[in-house]
Amino acid sequence: MQGQTVRFRAIPITTDLKAFSDAIDIYMLDPRGAIMRRWLSRQSNLGAVSLEYPLSQQPVYGQNWTIRVVAQGQVEEKQFAVEEYYQTRFEVNVSMPAFFLQTDSYIYGSIMANFTSGVPVIGNLTIVYTLLSSNKQMVSQNYFDRPAIETTERYFKGYYEFRRPMTEIIDQLGGGSALDGAKITVTAFVGERFLNLIYSGHARAYIFSSKVKLKLLGASP
Repeated sequence: MQGQTVRFRAIPITTDLKAFSDAIDIYMLDPRGAIMRRWLSRQSNLGAVSLEYPLSQQPVYGQNWTIRVVAQGQVEEKQFAVEEYYQTRFEVNVSMPAFFLQTDSYIYGSIMANFTSGVPVIGNLTIVYTLLSSNKQMVSQNYFDRPAIETTERYFKGYYEFRRPMTEIIDQLGGGSALDGAKITVTAFVGERFLNLIYSGHARAYIFSSKVKLKLLGASP
């Protein structure tokens, strides 16, 4: 992305995989084919040539930035992409186990929201629970249509541990017997008071039955 430094290494070798002793020329080209920088007569010292090129804050964006290496008339090229990216003010991370058992007492996890500087976000928090049954039908409504389970914390200080009873998940989201193999999604919406921004993050986990499943493979004896 813009402003980053491109670091690369050219390793010249001969056809019998021995170190190449002559000098090489290296060029950096933008997607239009314009030479942005050249490194002429670079010695590898029977090893590698390590170089770097700092991108400007407004480079030419595209997939076809090219590093060109010329050695004794032979040309080798490697392309890479430069994308425009602007970092968000803060990020929301939801963490929870990859799966739960129906016999577990709670669905639990943690929510963390930090600015890119690492400072915790102070604001409010809304947690939405949705459930997708094993037959791919949405058991609870989508959160845009008023979800079945939604909780709000008016005072959020960058970190929160959530815990929801499994019985409540079954009763209010209507999982029932279809809960085995269902996928639960926990979405967190964090609102920052001073910047008036709302960002979200989510995590998904599977719910399995605690019953033992046995399957015999191969031919019967």
